[in-house]
Amino acid sequence: MLKNTLKIKILDLHAVGDMSRINELIQTSLGQLRDKTITALESLLVEVDGKFRLKLLEILMQDGGADLVPLFINSIRHEKNTLYAKSQILLFREFKHQEALPALLSIENDIDAEQRPTYQRVLGRMLSQFSEQFYMSEFRSGYGNRRRTEFAADMMLRSPHADYIPFLNEQILQNDAGFRHEGLRILRELGDTTSVEQMFTLLSKLRIQRDKARALDGLIRAEHGEPDAFFRKLNQQAGLNWSAPQEAQFSESLARGEVNDLLEQVMGGFLLFEDVHRKIRPLLRDRLSGRVSSAFDESRAQQTMTEYLEELEQLLHFNVASMGTISQRIEDEMFVRRMEQYLPLNDPDRDRLLISTLSGFQSDESAALLKEYVNTVDDPELLALSMDALKNFEATEIPPGVQKFCEDEQNAILRKKAMTLLGEWELGENLIAKAMDNPSIAVRVDALQTAAAYKLTGTRDNILKLLKPNLPDSVLLAAVEAIRVFPSEQTGKSVRPFIAPPHGLKIRQAALETAFKAAGDDGLDTLLKMFSQDQGSKLGDVSETLLQLILNDDLAANQDTLLKHKDYFLDLFTQSNDPATRNRILQMFENMEITEEYHLRTLFSGLQKVMRSFKGQSENEEAFRCRKLAERLENLTKTRNVAAQRTRLLDSLLDTVEKHQGFPKVQALRKLGQNYRSDLISNNPIGLQRMLGLVGDALGDETTEVRLQAIAVAGKIRHPRLHKVLRTMTANHRGAALNSINNALRTPVDPIFIKPIKSIFVMDDSRYVTKQLSKVLAQAGYQVDFETKVHAGLARLDEGEGFDLLILDYIMPEMDGVTFLKQARTKETAPERVIVITSTRNQDELRDFLQIGIDGLMLKPFKMEDLIQRIRDLSNAVHDTG
Repeated sequence: MLKNTLKIKILDLHAVGDMSRINELIQTSLGQLRDKTITALESLLVEVDGKFRLKLLEILMQDGGADLVPLFINSIRHEKNTLYAKSQILLFREFKHQEALPALLSIENDIDAEQRPTYQRVLGRMLSQFSEQFYMSEFRSGYGNRRRTEFAADMMLRSPHADYIPFLNEQILQNDAGFRHEGLRILRELGDTTSVEQMFTLLSKLRIQRDKARALDGLIRAEHGEPDAFFRKLNQQAGLNWSAPQEAQFSESLARGEVNDLLEQVMGGFLLFEDVHRKIRPLLRDRLSGRVSSAFDESRAQQTMTEYLEELEQLLHFNVASMGTISQRIEDEMFVRRMEQYLPLNDPDRDRLLISTLSGFQSDESAALLKEYVNTVDDPELLALSMDALKNFEATEIPPGVQKFCEDEQNAILRKKAMTLLGEWELGENLIAKAMDNPSIAVRVDALQTAAAYKLTGTRDNILKLLKPNLPDSVLLAAVEAIRVFPSEQTGKSVRPFIAPPHGLKIRQAALETAFKAAGDDGLDTLLKMFSQDQGSKLGDVSETLLQLILNDDLAANQDTLLKHKDYFLDLFTQSNDPATRNRILQMFENMEITEEYHLRTLFSGLQKVMRSFKGQSENEEAFRCRKLAERLENLTKTRNVAAQRTRLLDSLLDTVEKHQGFPKVQALRKLGQNYRSDLISNNPIGLQRMLGLVGDALGDETTEVRLQAIAVAGKIRHPRLHKVLRTMTANHRGAALNSINNALRTPVDPIFIKPIKSIFVMDDSRYVTKQLSKVLAQAGYQVDFETKVHAGLARLDEGEGFDLLILDYIMPEMDGVTFLKQARTKETAPERVIVITSTRNQDELRDFLQIGIDGLMLKPFKMEDLIQRIRDLSNAVHDTG
């Protein structure tokens, strides 16, 4: 009754335009009969037009209760008018309840292209507002989907929150491997005392689960006998106690072959993960039914149990190691003693679990106990675990147990782990060097690989002495690869003899790679001389390897050396019958950016000779690529000549402006304006910066005639920086000068100076500010990088990635923003456009920035949307500094 009555009253009031009465009526109804009111309004919303529907939703948002979220979502999903749909989405962001976020995500696939930008903007805001609840919800929703759980776990680690700990304390007790592992991973970083207690509970569960799994695995692999006997064994191992009538009923069910429900009841006692239960079920069902199982089901069940037991073992050890890490962080000095008392002496895994505990609780006591294990136990598995755990600790001396295994010829696993510890600790280089002379080939190879993996400089001379032709191939190969981590001219000399026969191809390729990567500054040049002089008689079968190394390395850094030996590559192209070799040679030349006239001319000449070999043949892909490369080189030569002429003209004009004062400077500026064309500064950033500096200085000249002529030239150049200076000048000039400035400003900025902003570098000493700015800018679609240390920021700009915009803080320790920008511009690494953010209101300090030329000044605190809009403006036009 209320439904129709309320609808009629609202429609009557709408007919007379009384929205205030509608508002009062809805708010009163929501307070008295909320559920029925919401139902009535849901029905009314689909019957009215979009404009009235939006007004009703605005009234409902005044209440903003969580139970209104479905009503809003349903309205958005079914709204036909795009404009009204956008308005409803924008209105939806006013909800202050975490239920709103998953509801908004649920309609993502229903949002059309026109609504999507609005939807994404609102979604981004809600993700930021309810991120903690969202990540916990995603974690919980990832049951059976480990990738989804891992994503939520990573996000929790990235943005820690106090609510995560009690939530994860509960989740690790769930009978799901993914929940447990990911929950433990996060708690290891964030957990507290409450987490340790929950982990003790989990440890008990896992030990029971492990024991039951071992028993079940034994039943699966053993002779199973009759169904009734097998069922009794299952019951016994599952730890289930049935009454006599129940057992009689079970026996009857078995006799009738009704085993499905029976199997479900008994298997619940084993606490299996769901996927494990599913995979072994067919085998168990066959055995209880008295059928012969297929070989596939037998094999799958056994493999499943093996993997299941391994997973339980990993969880057990990860759990106790995480408990140790948390206990160390909260300074629980009694934790190791608690764990020793907690683990039963008859537990077959007691020592293994204690070792994992010690690996997490990284104290001096733990290190001493682990060394005691290494020095005293004989069990290879415990020794291996102890050595793995010791990698987490520092050491000043080598335990005897580790030293003993360094040259153990029998146990390769323990030998490698002992050598790894020496590498991690940066101790025992003499032991590794000694092992290189061991009679055992395996010991020598392990020693060489350890020396390389940890760059043990004390072993370098030993490796060089080993490099003799009479070495066993496996040792020689390891030595050639090991010396690669010690680049020097001597390294190149030591391995070059092994590039040629009679050595095996694998050794020769390794020697070639070492000579290429680690032979010092002149290594590549010497290597290419070898190949040039060889003419394919001995080294032809490794020329393909050489080309692969060249293409996979920094081509730009090696270009000059490669072009020096271009005749070798062109001859190889002509002589080789291998399409892959010829393709790589062409690819190498095609990827080069050649500027020197000599190389352009001689490579063009060489390509012409190559193309003569194609004469009389129909043009194939290789001939086509050669022809295109030759044409590009010819055009580059012509372009380079034209560019050189333009550069000389611009330099001449600027030299004249720079060296004159007074009336001669006026004439020089006039000549610059008459001759200026945008192609004069094309690909000439140094010339552009010099011209902007000279014209900018002239705009501030004390001589009126110089200043007026400079205004005219600035109007001709139409560069954003000069326009900004002109706008500043409008406040201080009158009459003819002001008219000249206004005339210059009427000409729009030359489009060649307007570049869309895609990449942004943020320089601010506050990690909070850089993090927030990076997050917001990334959500707006920009590529963002940042630094908090000024010298690191200058170095980052030196790397030459060419950011489109610099967002720069003014007040920073070590160096203020003005100095930072001046240094970056001196090295020509500063982005063309700069926005400064600062909390200072000091006019003199602000004027410093305005005088050196920036594109925006934003005073903290500012709205993020204002910053985004400023950046978008800079991508399309030039605006006043604000």
